[in-house]
Amino acid sequence: MGARKMILRSLSLLICLVATSAHANLITDSHDIVLLGPNSSSVDYTYFGVSTAGNFDLSATNTGGSLDTFIRLFLDDGGLDAGDQIAFDDDGGIGLNSLISSLFLPVGNYILAMGDFFLEVEAAVSGVNIDDSSPEFGTADIAISSEQGVAFLRSPAPVPVPATLWLFGLGLALIGWRRLD
Repeated sequence: MGARKMILRSLSLLICLVATSAHANLITDSHDIVLLGPNSSSVDYTYFGVSTAGNFDLSATNTGGSLDTFIRLFLDDGGLDAGDQIAFDDDGGIGLNSLISSLFLPVGNYILAMGDFFLEVEAAVSGVNIDDSSPEFGTADIAISSEQGVAFLRSPAPVPVPATLWLFGLGLALIGWRRLD
């Protein structure tokens, strides 16, 4: 009876190990969409990378405020523009929440833009959503998940300082140095 019990425990442990190794990859982020004026609101971004290709679900869920979420997914090639758009969604989730479901993403870097309804592609690129009717605001949780793919949050690429600014600073330093002489 002791050997049988040991085999059952070992088998149970093996099943648990296999079950935990098959868990879904999930990353989350949270964003606040704020009013910028009487007819405009902000757009916020989640920067993420995919290290193992797979089918992904991307969602934005309102967690506070009057937000009707709208998401647009872009390939991050170093410069955000309308030509980088891959997919978008308004109300594919429950209620007024957004969901892009079962989208195959190859290895690469991506930007998920989130704003209020209706988020035009130009607004997603510029970061300001102009809404003729009534802009909405609030907090939303972003979830990016996959059964087989692996994604990770990443920081946005730093904005390079223009060379002219460096030259201007060097010129000021030289003027200061000459005055010391």
